Amino acid sequence: MKIAILSNGPGNYSTRRLKEVASAHGHRVRVVKYKECYASIEQSNPTVSYRGKELSGFDAIIPRIASNMTGYGT
Repeated sequence: MKIAILSNGPGNYSTRRLKEVASAHGHRVRVVKYKECYASIEQSNPTVSYRGKELSGFDAIIPRIASNMTGYGT
């Protein structure tokens, strides 16, 4: 699988561990800074864009967003 992890950076412990374990199982992983992303959640066409371009070609996108960086879920 090709996996994108939305994170503040690859140095974060949980992000680093997710990447290590996924890579050890043969998956390709890319860490993407979530501060440079936005999501368009439409019923028929949800997308995540990074630096103005749609992230495509990923089988999974895993958000790892710090609770202090969002008003959602607080």
